[in-house]
Amino acid sequence: MVYQQQYGKSIGIDADNDTKRQCYRKNWILAKQLIDKGYYLSIGVHCLDGSQDEVVKNIPLAHLFLETDTDTATEIATLYQYVAQVRSIPVEMLKQALYHNYKIVLKK
Repeated sequence: MVYQQQYGKSIGIDADNDTKRQCYRKNWILAKQLIDKGYYLSIGVHCLDGSQDEVVKNIPLAHLFLETDTDTATEIATLYQYVAQVRSIPVEMLKQALYHNYKIVLKK
């Protein structure tokens, strides 16, 4: 899923045009272009297989969300641990960044 702040409202865009697969699954080149335009990217459990490590490493924390709303039974803690490990940061730092993004995008 790709999010952007626009005109004071948050909008979500399904980058895959597939309602069953809402999380971002494309490459770093497209991710960078979206981030440069102010979008936030949401990464899902599909990254646990290592296929999205380049994207996971390079997305600025200020543009990152994580999600588990796919058909798997993966717990969010597993996803947090994996992403923190790939980025070589503490899980707590990741949690704080994600919470900060949540507050900005959803105006909480």
